[in-house]
Amino acid sequence: MPQSTMITVSTMAELKALTPTPGQTVFMLGAVSEGDGLAGTYRWAAGDSTTEDTTYGNAVASTVAGMSGRWLRNLVRAQALPHGVLVASGGVKTFHCGGTTDLNSEIRTYLTMDGTANGTAIFADVWTAYGEATANAPTPGTVVTVYRKSLSADRKLLVHGASKPVLSIVIAGPAGPGVTARIRVEGT
Repeated sequence: MPQSTMITVSTMAELKALTPTPGQTVFMLGAVSEGDGLAGTYRWAAGDSTTEDTTYGNAVASTVAGMSGRWLRNLVRAQALPHGVLVASGGVKTFHCGGTTDLNSEIRTYLTMDGTANGTAIFADVWTAYGEATANAPTPGTVVTVYRKSLSADRKLLVHGASKPVLSIVIAGPAGPGVTARIRVEGT
């Protein structure tokens, strides 16, 4: 049996252009761009003729000349947790959660199964932690920047900050509560 190897590609276009080898596993960081929510692990299935699915990326055809087969997404399992959703795909975990804060506060996310400081850690290793947010007030829809501030040594507490971009339009009035944040964490 061939030995399994794992490599990482940024997008579906890179996955399609990759010359597959037997036993190869690939982690794709996103379909169109890294972190777009369609990350997953794939295995090469030589000779497979499953209809290509470029919407969700469940079956991806190779564009390499002479290659017959598909990159097939590994089984995905989702689990609702009290504070978000944990998705597992081929040994890779992605945790999705959200919250509301203001521009002067931190977004604290407990990366534990029960959402508490003393819970069981979800991740043994955290690869990436993405955040995006929009302001609800004073002007709904104003984009703010979410940045990773820290990750505790036990990988149980992730802290993000939120701020207005340097080149953003100045908004009159207080920042106040009202920044809705979406956080996505990936690892094993």
